[in-house]
Parts: sequence; structure tokens; C-alpha cells
Amino acid sequence: MGRDHACALRTDHTAACWGRDDYGQSAPPDGTFTLISAGQFHTCGLRPDGAVTCWGDNSFGQSRPPADTFIHLSAGYTHT
Repeated sequence: MGRDHACALRTDHTAACWGRDDYGQSAPPDGTFTLISAGQFHTCGLRPDGAVTCWGDNSFGQSRPPADTFIHLSAGYTHT
């Protein structure tokens, strides 16, 4: 859950988001995810290959993940 939006993983591992969308935080990109986490006005998802994809507000760099692979992620108020 973000500030005024929520996201969930479908059974086919695609993301579904709803609610406030003034920064694009409720408009997930195509593709599959193993985990998603919503911050205030942004959301990030972990791809099956370990890459992180984020969407929504990036005022503080919270939607610009490092180019690396990961096993977990967590989005906060204005950080990830």
C-alpha cells in the first residue's frame, strides 16, 4: 500500500495497481514480477531475473534503482 494507491501481484505474476495515479504510481509497466512494494507516490517491483523496475514519482531518486540484481526490496515514503 502506498499513500493513496495499492498494488498486488496477479496469479500470472503481472502487477495490478489502483487508486491515486497523479505520478503514474498506479500504472505498472508490462512484464512479470516476483515482488512489489509501494511507497508514497511510487512503486517498485522485483523482476524474475533480479532486476528492479520502478514507476511513479522520482523527486528524490526513489524510482531510479541501481543497475544490479537483488533478492528483495522495500519501498518507503520517499525512498526504496
